[in-house]
Amino acid sequence: MLQKDGDNISKGIEKIFKKELELVTNKHQVVFRLVNSIYDGKNKKPRSWATPNAYSTSDDHGNVSEFLYYKSKKNNQTKLGTVLIEYLPPSITFSPRGDLTVNTQDKDLIIFMLNHPRRAKNKNGSGSKRPLFYMEDKKAEAKEKVASEAGIAKMKKLIYDEDDRLPEDKLRVIAKSLRVGNVDILSLEEVQVGIEQMCKYNPNKFLSSVGLGKDVTMKSNLQSAIESGIIRCDKGRWILSNKETNKTHSLATVRKSEDEVEALISWFKNVDEEDTYGKVMELLTGQVQPDKKSQSNAEAIHKAETEKLRTEIEKLKLTLQVAGIEDGEKSKKATAQKK
Repeated sequence: MLQKDGDNISKGIEKIFKKELELVTNKHQVVFRLVNSIYDGKNKKPRSWATPNAYSTSDDHGNVSEFLYYKSKKNNQTKLGTVLIEYLPPSITFSPRGDLTVNTQDKDLIIFMLNHPRRAKNKNGSGSKRPLFYMEDKKAEAKEKVASEAGIAKMKKLIYDEDDRLPEDKLRVIAKSLRVGNVDILSLEEVQVGIEQMCKYNPNKFLSSVGLGKDVTMKSNLQSAIESGIIRCDKGRWILSNKETNKTHSLATVRKSEDEVEALISWFKNVDEEDTYGKVMELLTGQVQPDKKSQSNAEAIHKAETEKLRTEIEKLKLTLQVAGIEDGEKSKKATAQKK
């Protein structure tokens, strides 16, 4: 039997939980499996684990519901005459193998487990506590496995394949955006392995970076700035340093629960991207782009120097030719005198 907020809902369960029961359509058994096996502290052997036969859930609006599952109940009278109802079994037990197998005819227990706040992928689950178990779905798992393996294969092809891999400069930019350390001094092979290590459990992290979008470029440049010391984190605060002027500029503040680099990237994207990011890039490149006039002058100087070098080469060639002719004439005269 299954109760919700004190009311027996077993008779109308198929209408109330139609969507939930669709998950187990055409199945003879439903298997719930622990996320991690429970081990005995002394001999390190797996042991069974039990969850109470009652729990509460809350929806997006904060409405709380009480669920209770039981197979039987009995009335226990206390010494003071009060009758207490005992619902049995008092708990639902997973086997030492970490699984709980339920026949699909026991819809009450299936719904009880599907709505459990500690079940993985339960939208009404407890957000503050990690999931303890999940419903085994081999069809969905196989589909997910195929998609994952296809993603890994595509990723490896773009990283390693001699004919299809991305150019080295692109791989280095992506590696920096993924926070592979010291990319500039690594060999190509080390960069390739570093990328795979960062994305081996989530190939989409790499595949989504292949286009070198704005976010990827920014992350890569900020990683370079961090490694060069232009940007540093000091006591939960990111600081931009200009070594030439010895001036500093305060950037993002990092909360205790935040990743330092993610906090910095988020700050640049949402707070002050244009102005400060431009300063970072100027310090990172170490140069200012020349204006059109100075660029034109530089091109003219380069052209003049090239023409001068060509003239010198032509003079050298002419000198060598003259020297060769003179040597030939001397050789002819020496041969004639011997005769």
